[in-house]
Amino acid sequence: MQKKYLVRSSRVSKKNKTRMSSTTLSCDVLIIGSGSAGLRTAIDAYDAGSHVLIISKNRKGDPHTVLARGGINAALGTMDPNDNWLVHTADTLREGGFIADYEKDAVLCKNAPNVIDELVGWGARFHREEDGRLTQRFFWRPYI
Repeated sequence: MQKKYLVRSSRVSKKNKTRMSSTTLSCDVLIIGSGSAGLRTAIDAYDAGSHVLIISKNRKGDPHTVLARGGINAALGTMDPNDNWLVHTADTLREGGFIADYEKDAVLCKNAPNVIDELVGWGARFHREEDGRLTQRFFWRPYI
């Protein structure tokens, strides 16, 4: 069932005056944010037959994902060969205060590298090292 949303937008003119406009749009799924997570969710919702609306404060083609230099949350092993889904799962559980569902967290962490590969295949522009590896920052490593 589609819901209606009042969408307002503003633009600052050359004379520093703000112009507001509004319109009402209908959709099945409303996604706020056009970074890789929002766009990936939109693709799944669309593929499932939903009419999708994405709202973002950024211009089209300018998500913050491209600014997240090395901030990809997936155990890719590109910077640390010992990085794996088990380490990522333990890190995620600990950072979440151990209130997450272990099985769901493990599924998320096991599948994250495939999702990152899928995003790269669709054209996501993640930062890369000079040798072509995806950049990942080192956060902290849990004691396991």
